[in-house]
Amino acid sequence: MSPLPPLPVYSDTGRTPSARVRLPILLLVLGVLVAAVAVWAPAAEQRASSERSYTLTRDAQQMLTAMLDQETGLRGYVLTGDRRFLEPYRAGRVDVGRVERSLFAEAGGDAQLAGLIARSSQIAASWQDQAQQTLTGVAHRDPAAGTTASALRRKAVMDRFRASNARLLTVIDARRRTALARSEVVPVVAILLLAAAGIALGWAVVVRPRRRVAEEQRLARRYAAEQHEFTEALQMTGSEDEANELLERHLERSLPGSGVLVLRRNNSDNRLEAPGVERVDDPLAEKLTQAEPRACVAIRYGRRHRQSESAQPLVACDLCGASGTEATCVPSLVGGQVIGSVLVRHPEPLAPADEVRIRDSVSQAGPVLANLRTLAKAERQAATDALTGMANARAVQDTLKRMTAQAMRTGDPLTAVMVDLDHFKALNDVYGHERGNEALAAVGQILKTGVRASDFAGRYGGEEFIMLLPDTPRDGGAMLAEKVRRAIGALVLPEIDRPITASFGVATLPDNAADASALIRAADRALYRAKADGRDRVVAAAQIERVIPPSTASVSPVT
Repeated sequence: MSPLPPLPVYSDTGRTPSARVRLPILLLVLGVLVAAVAVWAPAAEQRASSERSYTLTRDAQQMLTAMLDQETGLRGYVLTGDRRFLEPYRAGRVDVGRVERSLFAEAGGDAQLAGLIARSSQIAASWQDQAQQTLTGVAHRDPAAGTTASALRRKAVMDRFRASNARLLTVIDARRRTALARSEVVPVVAILLLAAAGIALGWAVVVRPRRRVAEEQRLARRYAAEQHEFTEALQMTGSEDEANELLERHLERSLPGSGVLVLRRNNSDNRLEAPGVERVDDPLAEKLTQAEPRACVAIRYGRRHRQSESAQPLVACDLCGASGTEATCVPSLVGGQVIGSVLVRHPEPLAPADEVRIRDSVSQAGPVLANLRTLAKAERQAATDALTGMANARAVQDTLKRMTAQAMRTGDPLTAVMVDLDHFKALNDVYGHERGNEALAAVGQILKTGVRASDFAGRYGGEEFIMLLPDTPRDGGAMLAEKVRRAIGALVLPEIDRPITASFGVATLPDNAADASALIRAADRALYRAKADGRDRVVAAAQIERVIPPSTASVSPVT
């Protein structure tokens, strides 16, 4: 048994090795980045939130402090008339404007904060308007400027400012708590992302390669099992045709939708033949009728040939292009000799694994096909008479046994006709053995062409021949023998100036014999009677009247 070739590598992805290496590296870098973000983002978020909340709280408190400073300075000035008390008032007005701008800047796009700051600013402006009226009244010594009613009005506005400022601080604190909560969520999300990245990295680095390797191993095992089964089946084939059919069936099973044909050289090595072409409408069948081996490009160059309508090769092959589909032809090389090729016609381009399977299958089948062809050739030579090209005595015995068994099983008659050339020794003595051999070859050709496809003709030995006629009664055998006798009598050979004649003995199973040996003996006895009666005649082994009239057939019965 020939060893199996190296197993092909199957892959379920189209990624190149470099791409498979880059993916884990990219995932690793992504995991590091996610980890960095998980550490930095919460800290940055918390820091930014703390800074913003601190600034807003500080500015809101400074705004309240500035308003209180204005209230204190204004009250002192109203009670004492001393303008030195207005210094805190003036500083407070400046601080309120500065803090107000700072609050609006920190609020940014927060509409709620901006609205509360604007509300506090409006109340502060309203208080400042009343304060300015009080200052003007005190400066002009207006008695109503320092009254309790004026102070109560300012107090009411100030209370409203305090309430607005308190709401602002409350909202700022809520924003701070929300930012802190968000900063607590960010690490969790980052950890989840990091975990997902770790899982993806583990899948890419460990799980996926293992699955790919497991799948490749599974496909390789299946491939090895199928090729091993094919190799074992090849060893059991008994003929080249059977091995070719097995190779075609194996590849068609492995390549669904494809058609496979084994092209081989004929026995004369001058024509290509494909026993698998059975359909009359197959355009390849017509191409093969007169195709020489060089018509196949794969055989001509001894290498694989691809052809398709979309991509025509530099050297086109008429056989591959006959189907009009994608075609791949692989030569069968044995000992450096191309013994044939395997043509695969497929609707779609082949995958690399399919090309490997075709190459390996053809390589495995090549030696077996060569051995079977050599064995068949040796058997043909062993069963063929070299001089006449007819079956020799060994093949005659084998065929006689087979036809006898068939006739006894079916009950149909089997007629044997023994033929012996008349005066052949004298012909050899007068004209030489070379002329005698020419006479034997010519007589053999007449016998081969004078029988049906189901009949058999062979050289029994020396100048003696035999014809086996299945499903033929004695009368039919005698008529055929007479026809052949006349053809031999009409034979004209160069350098032989005497007629060539032959005597015939006819016997039939089961009329004249019960088995193969008895059939030959009966035909021999009839042949001897023909010799004794004057030669150049047909004698049937039976006590019946002549099957063919004596004037035309010269047939005599013999007991």
